[in-house]
Amino acid sequence: MERNTVLLEVSEYNKLRDFYRGIEEDRFVRIECYGETIYYAEETEIMAGLKTTIERLEFKLKSYLHPVPPKVNINDVKKMSYREFRKWRKS
Repeated sequence: MERNTVLLEVSEYNKLRDFYRGIEEDRFVRIECYGETIYYAEETEIMAGLKTTIERLEFKLKSYLHPVPPKVNINDVKKMSYREFRKWRKS
């Protein structure tokens, strides 16, 4: 019986070999969540993706912090009760 041996399918071996080579070449590994696809991306590609994600999330956050007030015309004001009018006036 041989020691330190493992039996793998060729496709599994190739995946592990590519993974190891990617790590050795100082590349970052990114794994797709929806499939079994593994691909490698350099630091610049990952940083560009993070930058766009951060900008999108900052835009969403600003829209929650500073919402655009609804436009009210004179007919809407006429239909308001006194309490609603005061609340609208203060905002």
